[in-house]
Amino acid sequence: SNISPQVPELNRETWADLEDWGRRYVNFSKRRVFVATGPVLRDGLPTMQKADRKNEVSIPEYFWKVFADLDGDTPKAIGFVMRNSKLDGPPISYAVTVDSVETLTGLDFFPALDDATEDRIEAMRELKHWYAEGDPNMGEVEPLRAPLPKGMFNSVQAKYHIGKTATVCGTVVSTRKTAKAKAIYLNFDRMHPNQDFYATIWEYNGPNFSYDPEVWLLNKRVCVTGKLTIFDDIPRISINNEKEVMLYEDAIR
Repeated sequence: SNISPQVPELNRETWADLEDWGRRYVNFSKRRVFVATGPVLRDGLPTMQKADRKNEVSIPEYFWKVFADLDGDTPKAIGFVMRNSKLDGPPISYAVTVDSVETLTGLDFFPALDDATEDRIEAMRELKHWYAEGDPNMGEVEPLRAPLPKGMFNSVQAKYHIGKTATVCGTVVSTRKTAKAKAIYLNFDRMHPNQDFYATIWEYNGPNFSYDPEVWLLNKRVCVTGKLTIFDDIPRISINNEKEVMLYEDAIR
C-alpha cells in the first residue's frame, strides 16, 4: 500500500515504470533482489492537513529506491532518487549511487556486509548490469543530460518542439528497415515501442548517404536536424541526407 503521499503523475508514471524496471530484472535474471524504498524527510515539509486528523503526514519533495543483488560472485547495487512531481525522463535518468542516497537520507544501507563489499557496491552506478537476457529493454541508455548546447535537444525534449525545425541528439540504440517501404528507422535512447523519439530515412533518400545508416549509425551518439512531426504520439524527424546527421561529439565542438 502507499503510505507516503506521491503526486499521481509520479506514482502512475515514472515511479511505476521504475517498479516495472526492477520486476523485469528479477523476472529475466531469475535472481533474488533486495529493495528498499522511502521518502526523503526533513523539517518544514508541507503536510496533508485534515480537521479530524491528529497526526499530519508530511508530503516529501523526493523519494528514493535502492536495489541490491547480493548473490553470486559479483554483488551489485544501485539507487534512484525522484522528485515528487511529474517527470519527463525514463526511470534510468534518475539513477544514482547508493552512497548518494545515504548522504541524502542519513540512512546506512547493507551494514551487515563486509566493509569492502559494502563500499564497492554502494559506489556503483552501472545501469547495463541490471538488464538480463530476454529483457526487451536491454540496450536502452539514458537520454543525454539537458541542457545541451543552444538549439539542441535530447530525445525527451523533442516533444516540446513539434512543428519546428530542431536538432535532436541521442544514442541510436536500435535500427530496422521495413520490408515493404524500405524505410530505415533509428530509435534514440530507448527500444521500440518505448522510444521517446526516432528518425526515419525513406528509401528515396537512401542514395543521399555514402554509408548504410542502418548499420553505421547503430550504437552511435548522433544529432539529427529537421522538422519535428509526430506520429502515433511519438516525435520524429525525417532525414533527407547525411548532412542532416552529425556525430554528437562533432556537433558540440
